[in-house]
This record gives sequence, structure tokens and C-alpha cells, in this order.
Amino acid sequence: MAISATASANVPIRHHVGTAFDPAGHELYTESHWISEKDGAHERLILFKCPDGKAFARKHVEDAGQALAPLFDLDDGRFGYREGVRIASNGKREVFVRRSAEQSEQSALLESDPRLVVDAGFDRFIVKHWDALVEGRKQSFDFLLPSRLRTYAFVLIPLGSDQIDGTPVLRFRLELDAWFGFALPLINMAYVRDSKVVREYIGVSNIRGNDGKNLKVRIVFPDAATAEVVDERSLASAESARLDGHCAL
Repeated sequence: MAISATASANVPIRHHVGTAFDPAGHELYTESHWISEKDGAHERLILFKCPDGKAFARKHVEDAGQALAPLFDLDDGRFGYREGVRIASNGKREVFVRRSAEQSEQSALLESDPRLVVDAGFDRFIVKHWDALVEGRKQSFDFLLPSRLRTYAFVLIPLGSDQIDGTPVLRFRLELDAWFGFALPLINMAYVRDSKVVREYIGVSNIRGNDGKNLKVRIVFPDAATAEVVDERSLASAESARLDGHCAL
């Protein structure tokens, strides 16, 4: 599910880097994104690096006909953790998770669900419902949690306008749409009003700490205007990078 050489040769590859901090403000990791778009379809490669620059995890995301529920594959080289969504042998989509290199993989077929949102498909969901969100209307959807092999009902709540370093943003809060929603840490996000891209994320990460639990992070992304346009050599380097980072997260 990597961005293909053919695609990279025909369309620009945009590159930007987000930095994740712990609640005390210490840098945990960076996530470098390579994104290409052709005929409305997105492909994305994300390389996660320790503060010392060594890569430890990689994720591929591909629309594959479903912009809100893309295929993806996350591989964390520190303990062999893997999760994602793929096409099963029967042609249906299935979610899978392997919690460590020593454990066997678990999987489950995904039922057809028009409300389904998967991984980076959340960004596309934001864009699709942007006008309603600007008007202050809540949006409900079913979000896949691969580690639990199932979806949960969530609600996205607009919190109004703000600014980050002079850039106008729209803030949101993501909550579990159930009575037990209090059990999930609040997730807060800010998206740039002009470009509709994420500027800040505060909540649980899909990256796990050394204790196996999802990290609580604040991820700061650059303004979309600062994204570089790179060639396939940059992408190839990210694809071949060894996942040998062992930062203490």
C-alpha cells in the first residue's frame, strides 16, 4: 500500500513533519508525512522517528475507493506491533492487529457501514462536513479502533474559532457517543480554516509507549503552506528506512 513510483512520477508528493510532545512538553517523536493525490484519491506514507532521528514505525494509507475508510498498515519495529485494514481473500475488508512479534495476529471482517471512518479517513470526514461544522453542528460517525477489532460511535463537536501563531483555526472535541464516554480521554483538535488541515492534536496517539499503552500526546503540525514538494527519492528513502529506533516512549 505504498505510494507507487508511477503515482509519484505523475503527481506532486507533499511532505511535512509533525512533532509529538508528552503532557509535560517533552518531545516524544516526529511523524513525517509523504502525501500524493491523483483523481481525488490519496496515498500517504508516514515515518515515525525518535528524537535522535532513528525511525521506529511506518504507516501506509491508501484510499482504495473509500476515502473515509481507507486501507492502512501500521508497523512498529520496537516490539513488532502491527495493525491495519486490508482486503481479505473473500474480497471484503478486514481489520487486523498483532500486539507483539511473539503473539499471533487477530482479525475480523468489517461489516458494510456508511458511517464508518478509518484512520486518516478522519481528515477527509472533516473536509466533507466542513460547512456544517463551521455552522456549529455536531457530526456523528463510527470510528474503527483496530486494537479492539471493532468500531465505536463517536461525535465530533465544534468548539468555535481560535488562532494558533496568528493562523485562524477551528477547534473540535471528539467524544465517545455513549454513556461510558468518560472512560476515554478527551481528544481535542484544531484545523486551519483556509486549508482544512490539522494544525494541532491533543489526545491519545496510535503509537504505544514501552508499557504497551497508547501515549497521551500533543502533536503540532506545520501550516499547510509550509509543506515541501519532494521527488520520489525522498519517498524511496522513507520506504527503505530501517525501523531500528528504540526511544523510551
